[in-house]
Amino acid sequence: FLINKIKQNRDEIIKLLKLKGEIVVTSINAPFFKYNRNAKRNVYCFPPLMAFGVWCSSLANYLNDFTLISFNFLNKENIPAYYADLIIGESDLSDIILLTYSAGGRLAFEVTKELESRNVNVSDIIMIDVNKTIKQFATKEDVEAQGVFETLKEYNLDHLKEKVYSVIYDYMSYTRSTIFSGSIKANIHHVVAGSEDKSLAFLTQGQYKEYLGVGEHRAMLQPPFLKDNAELINSILLKNIPV
Repeated sequence: FLINKIKQNRDEIIKLLKLKGEIVVTSINAPFFKYNRNAKRNVYCFPPLMAFGVWCSSLANYLNDFTLISFNFLNKENIPAYYADLIIGESDLSDIILLTYSAGGRLAFEVTKELESRNVNVSDIIMIDVNKTIKQFATKEDVEAQGVFETLKEYNLDHLKEKVYSVIYDYMSYTRSTIFSGSIKANIHHVVAGSEDKSLAFLTQGQYKEYLGVGEHRAMLQPPFLKDNAELINSILLKNIPV
């Protein structure tokens, strides 16, 4: 029965796989990916070590009041300035909201410093389990541990492996050579996993609030923990950011 169903719907299945493949290719080659395009407020998202904007595709399903502009990592000469330019280009220059996960906290912090130096107001950053310190060096094993290659294999996109490897390695190298220094005016909302001291209050002159998320670090945005953490993030947005 199943085989017959597959045969009957072969063209639709191929079309769907091709579409998903095109989405992955677009995500890799474009500066950002947009979710919830018709929402009124933008939230600008910086990836964890997987380096690509698709990291928040599932999260976006719970943040329907917000358009998520989710950046891919692109290794430019002045990385914070590059992303600041992108944000300004996509913004009406009302208060800027950033969202980031794990190692992406370093890039979000540097971009905030860049925006504030241009007198652009970043009102809030939501950080998901960002550590104060990070391993110093990127390795091949670190890249392979991200699981991105399995997604490429699933959609017959193995030919993109070298490109993906290069981007993730560059992003690891950037985040692991970027030390938190200085402070920003933006408020920081920090959703943390576990009981370890992860306070980042020293990074801001504004308000710092910490929230207890569920699940261990790598699983926070995966089932079965995704729903609870996503709803917490949505409540932070709705409580602190006018829609």
